[in-house]
Amino acid sequence: TRVRKKILRETVHRSADYNVGGSTRTPLITAYRERAVHIACCLAHFGDMSPRALRLLGTGDQTTGILRRDVYGWFARVSRGLYRLTAAGQQALQDYKQVAAPYMEELAQIQSDSAGKGDPR
Repeated sequence: TRVRKKILRETVHRSADYNVGGSTRTPLITAYRERAVHIACCLAHFGDMSPRALRLLGTGDQTTGILRRDVYGWFARVSRGLYRLTAAGQQALQDYKQVAAPYMEELAQIQSDSAGKGDPR
């Protein structure tokens, strides 16, 4: 059924289960929010980037749409094809530290592996 497919698609795109049962007034970590956090981590780590450069870092096919729609107010368009993290995005990285931590570790590893090989942007 359509509902079943939607649920399966949602769970496939999550890297972990960050939602605690019985918690209230806490935003759920959906696959969309997790992808937005990943993009925010990349922008925090490397600065202004294009959607293409972000996708090369593994943010996924929905990167451009997430940046363009900016549902959470975390991203700002600097110029055509270039985005940066807003103050709200910086705060989100603090609010979702548990989700951001693995991405930040991965980005630090990428940076140390490519030291001297050029900027991924």
